[in-house]
Amino acid sequence: MEKDGKKVASVRQRFLATFVDLFVVISFYLIINDKLVFVESLIARSILFFIIFEIYFVLNNYYLNGLTIGRAIANTRLYRMDGYKLTISDLLYRYIFCIIVYILSLGVLFIASYMSIKKNGRAVHDEMNKTIVLQISN
Repeated sequence: MEKDGKKVASVRQRFLATFVDLFVVISFYLIINDKLVFVESLIARSILFFIIFEIYFVLNNYYLNGLTIGRAIANTRLYRMDGYKLTISDLLYRYIFCIIVYILSLGVLFIASYMSIKKNGRAVHDEMNKTIVLQISN
């Protein structure tokens, strides 16, 4: 599948980007959590993870025009379907939706969204937020 002459990112590319990005987020979380000795409750740690997750994905995608470290390695980029620049509110909505839905479904929808990518090149959170991940040139 193509959009505006660019190929939709493959499931393999998207999985690689997600894996790398989650590794980066978890690494930041572990470093920050280690420094904040007073954060002992599971709820406080979960909120800290959520905040780091949101900051990483929203700011990287916004300031790097749809790129994260993982997407740069996988040669992919996030775009709005209408071609306009991603906004902070687009990205907040996208990643809040991701984390809440995937946590509430205990990861089942995460797996299902990757399985559904093969049909039209877009995952559940892409459909909900009118975004698409496309391949970029080397």
